[in-house]
Amino acid sequence: VQESVGSVLRQLGPAGPLAVAATVLPPIGGFALLALLGVAGPWLAGHQEVGKLLYVAGFILLSGLALLPTYAQAALGGYAFGLAWGYPLAMIGFVGGAALGYFVGWRTSGTRVTQLIDRHPKLAAVYQALLGSGFWKTLGIITLWRLHSPFALTNFALGATRTNLVAYVVGTLVGLTPRTLAAVYI
Repeated sequence: VQESVGSVLRQLGPAGPLAVAATVLPPIGGFALLALLGVAGPWLAGHQEVGKLLYVAGFILLSGLALLPTYAQAALGGYAFGLAWGYPLAMIGFVGGAALGYFVGWRTSGTRVTQLIDRHPKLAAVYQALLGSGFWKTLGIITLWRLHSPFALTNFALGATRTNLVAYVVGTLVGLTPRTLAAVYI
């Protein structure tokens, strides 16, 4: 028997609405940040040390809670601090935000997501093939996902499925490097 999307979302408990929010909120926040780029960038640049700390803390918090998209935050770092500082600060923000999003997914889902996967043989087979076949394969998959995937939803989903944390962090760092460099440079 096919389950409806609503039924699956109900089975996920709080993880369902949070996954929807992680999909919908970042684009909305992105428009707001891009509209404020001309104000936020010069302010951060004019307050170098405090600006760097606020930028990283804001990046971690706002990307980890799925309120702003990472491309806009990386662009802000490049605008305010240039490539030499913007890139490493953005990478710190990315990894910190990814860790926060992972733990939000882990905590809010409990075991509901993994139980749902276990109840559906096709889902279990896909999960096993992608993330359950050892550290190196998981690391490779996460790295590839990070090259081009929705940041907030990926954080949440990989946390909710209890993905290996070390593979998650390393794969995030490696996979996000090219797109972060490009966004900060542009």
